[in-house]
Amino acid sequence: MIEKGIVALRIAGRKAGTGCVIIDVLDKNYVLVDDGLKRKKCNISHIELTGKKASHGSTEEVAESLRSLGFKISEKREKKAAIEKQPSRKIPAKKAKK
Repeated sequence: MIEKGIVALRIAGRKAGTGCVIIDVLDKNYVLVDDGLKRKKCNISHIELTGKKASHGSTEEVAESLRSLGFKISEKREKKAAIEKQPSRKIPAKKAKK
C-alpha cells in the first residue's frame, strides 16, 4: 500500500540506488517524491517501497530522515550540506577612493 511518508528506493533512471520519500499520491501510476534535494513526479514502477517511515515535511527534514535511516541521497545534496556547514567567509569592503 502506498502512503505518504514511506521511504522508497529508486530502481530506474539516473538516480537509481538513491532513497526518496513519498510526499503525495497523484494517481494510480504516479507519486510525488522528495529525495532530499527537490520534489519530483515519479512513476510507481520506477521505485521500490521499503516499508520504513520517514518525515515528509520540508526538503531539509527529508534529507535528514533519509541520512539517519542510512539511505544514499543525492550527491548534490551532500555538497550543498557541506557548503552550509562551513563558516561564512566575510569579504572585506572596498576602500573608498579619496
